[in-house]
Amino acid sequence: MKKFLIIVLTLLCVVCVGIDIWALVVYKAGEEKIVVNTQNLGFIETTDGSKKTFLEINYFNNKNANGLEAFEIKYNEFADEELSSFISVGSQYVADTTADKIQWDTMSSLAIQHKPHKKEGFGIFNAGLRYYDNAFFRTDLTGNSSYYEYQSADDYAFSIGNDINALKDTTAFRITLDDEIYELRFRKDYIIDELYLGTLKQTTPFTEDIHYCYQYIDHNLFAYLLFNSMQSVTVGSSSFEVLQVGDYFEYWKFDGKEYKKISDDEVKNVTVEFNNNYLVKINVSNDGITLASQSLFNQVQGNVDFNLNNEYVTEDYLYGKSIINVGYGSFDFLPYVENKYYLKLKDSFVNAYKDYSNSIVLDICLDLDYLTSKNIEFVGFVDDCFNGFDIFECTTTETISGVLTELEVQYA
Repeated sequence: MKKFLIIVLTLLCVVCVGIDIWALVVYKAGEEKIVVNTQNLGFIETTDGSKKTFLEINYFNNKNANGLEAFEIKYNEFADEELSSFISVGSQYVADTTADKIQWDTMSSLAIQHKPHKKEGFGIFNAGLRYYDNAFFRTDLTGNSSYYEYQSADDYAFSIGNDINALKDTTAFRITLDDEIYELRFRKDYIIDELYLGTLKQTTPFTEDIHYCYQYIDHNLFAYLLFNSMQSVTVGSSSFEVLQVGDYFEYWKFDGKEYKKISDDEVKNVTVEFNNNYLVKINVSNDGITLASQSLFNQVQGNVDFNLNNEYVTEDYLYGKSIINVGYGSFDFLPYVENKYYLKLKDSFVNAYKDYSNSIVLDICLDLDYLTSKNIEFVGFVDDCFNGFDIFECTTTETISGVLTELEVQYA
């Protein structure tokens, strides 16, 4: 009998160990499966397998002073609840000249609400007043910088100045989170500060002033917050980063028929999931933007043919030298008075071509319509601006009485 019990117990131990090993294998297999799935986190994916990040950011900080400082945000979302395709919308912030920086102006307005409030303090349950200081901060560009908005019906053909898929403060972005469809909307009640004032007394009723300071999140303020965060980023092209921006949105869940704002209890979990998992595609460059093709929207300042420096080489066999076509982007703007500027060839241009000065000539053409749109009046070139270079031609183009007119310019 004793031997029988020993055998039975031994068999039970073997079975238990086998079960443990089987459970461990299943657990490990589950772990590996989860790890594999996490590779897809941070992307929204259509039914045909196409993937994109919700946000794409380009920042040309122009530290090398060779172009325009530019900051771009592209929002990718689903075109419909069938998740069959993407549509995109975005904003572009550009300095007006190579010497300018993108500047922001934050404005606020104050509204005060009074609401009944009961709070327990020092053993007293008291009905008092709660004071809300609602400072709604809104942000716009200021200084020598401009805003451009782009929309796309098919994620590629971006246009400007229409309502195909306009970016507004009320824009709702369709994405997926944990296999559920949500709309993200900019928050209008983001608390940035909380201050308690008033006198608390142990034996008598008290009034407590609670001051809440709110941010009104619009697409410009959201861009401003992202722009500030990019100042310390040193990553290069096509880096994928997790940015903690989930708190700036409201979340509306699709129930099969309509979108409903999720409950306060759900907000924290959904926000944490978004913050921890959603990737942002980022490109930061120390150069300024000089070509339309460098933009997320293949346009700069709404221009698909944008070419800041307008420098390209043509051959003139009769002249015997290569011609360098030069535009306003090759010049530094030196202030004269008010909005009037003298122009001087950039040091970077001179350094690039000085060793070839005997085999090239400069064909200079300035677009005065563009300069006028930037509140810049061209008054001439500084002395010795072209020292060491031969000039093939120096002209300006300007619309005069509705006619695009080319004029020859005298230079020192």
